[in-house]
Amino acid sequence: MRDALCAEFGVSPMRMKALSQALSEASLRTEGGAGRGAATMTGTDVAIHAISAMLNLATKDAPDVIRSLLAMRLVNFARHLGPNALCEFPTQPSGSKLLDALTTVQQKLAMPEAEYPVPETFGAFLGQWVEGILDPTIGTYPQATGNRVRPADGTATLKISLNGHYATYTYVINSGSHEFADDFDRVEATYSVDGVLAPVRLKWENMLIITDAVFRRLREIAVETKK
Repeated sequence: MRDALCAEFGVSPMRMKALSQALSEASLRTEGGAGRGAATMTGTDVAIHAISAMLNLATKDAPDVIRSLLAMRLVNFARHLGPNALCEFPTQPSGSKLLDALTTVQQKLAMPEAEYPVPETFGAFLGQWVEGILDPTIGTYPQATGNRVRPADGTATLKISLNGHYATYTYVINSGSHEFADDFDRVEATYSVDGVLAPVRLKWENMLIITDAVFRRLREIAVETKK
């Protein structure tokens, strides 16, 4: 895994080894050595090593940054069609028992629970995305075709705001029509450290943007580590 990540992100083997050791000492990755006797790395392991490399984290800083990211909780999940949300599921109480009750009813009517199995923590989300578990759900969101349901073609993007302390995953479904904007039909999931539904508008943000192509490569690396 380390060799593949070094080649992908231009990181020296010694630096990647130091980052990996720091994550291991902080109990943030699967325990195991290197080479033939190494433990099988999970999708989350692959993701946090890659993010550490992409952010060019110092060895001493990597555990705190990664721990904070892994602990972020899901605060909102929505399916948008144009400017309207077809269904939206805020995960924290609103403070109004009546509003919460109405929201629960709306959730059940709008979409069965089985159709939005989004992981509660960002760490689990990263692992499931890299391992491809989310492909039938978020990663390839279902579209109705007559009496059948087929995977929806689209493109995923993950934005992680380091000073805003939130992450937003967006999956834009290809409409196949030039009549609509590029992001007309999309699925969004937001994770936050402090549980705030709408991230505070900042004057500037330190943002890491991970494209679908990067996660496809990380998935290949995760598969290779299991062989």
